[in-house]
Amino acid sequence: MKNRVFFTVVALLVASSVFAGTLNVVSSFLSRKYWRKGLEYAGGYLYTTSNYTDNTIHVYSTAGSLVRTIRTLASSMGVEVSNAPKGHIWVCTYSSLVVLMTTTGSVVTSFSGPAAGYGITSGGGYLYFSSARSGNYVWQLTTAGSIVRSFRGPGSFNGGLDWVNGYLWLADWPAAGGRLYYMTTTGSVIDSFPTPGAQRPAGCTWDGNYVWYHHYTMAETGWCFRAKAIFSSVAPASLGKIKSIYR
Repeated sequence: MKNRVFFTVVALLVASSVFAGTLNVVSSFLSRKYWRKGLEYAGGYLYTTSNYTDNTIHVYSTAGSLVRTIRTLASSMGVEVSNAPKGHIWVCTYSSLVVLMTTTGSVVTSFSGPAAGYGITSGGGYLYFSSARSGNYVWQLTTAGSIVRSFRGPGSFNGGLDWVNGYLWLADWPAAGGRLYYMTTTGSVIDSFPTPGAQRPAGCTWDGNYVWYHHYTMAETGWCFRAKAIFSSVAPASLGKIKSIYR
């Protein structure tokens, strides 16, 4: 996503290959609202949604201080701070709506997504939309809502998405435990990361150095984690040269 440093992997990928990397948690904080779903890093802040409660996007500092709130639609799930158009926010809802809104909460445009929305991100001129319903798919969409392609998620319960320099992070949060997947935009898995302590990662995002995710819980407060993603020893060897790209 936006002007970030990340690894671009040049290789031929086998879609069925699932490696097992490691997440080393370096910090965490308690967020204030329960049923957290979407998570997005942008401009030094974290944007989260909590559906079925107050229909609000909560904006946090990376230390966990609540900075401000933005009113959004009922049952909002995924959240994405957009560079195209710049300074806007994409939200997907459980009722299948995809909405482009201003940072003050005014709706600019909307369309019906292909299923109940769980995650949304943008990159390369497209939107990527995930659902844990209707076959557990990820869809590539135009910004007007037309389907370009789709693929099944590698896990069993698709959650949040983040597009980073042509690749996707995907949170998978089944009934017990979960994983973060790093994959191509056509669904080939590069590496996967079990979350420590049977955590269920409903949303995930990359900040340029760390991957963030938050644990789904129905409790009043829940944890948001920052972790160092250590790719598996087999993945770099099989994928060829890895280099940092500065954008």
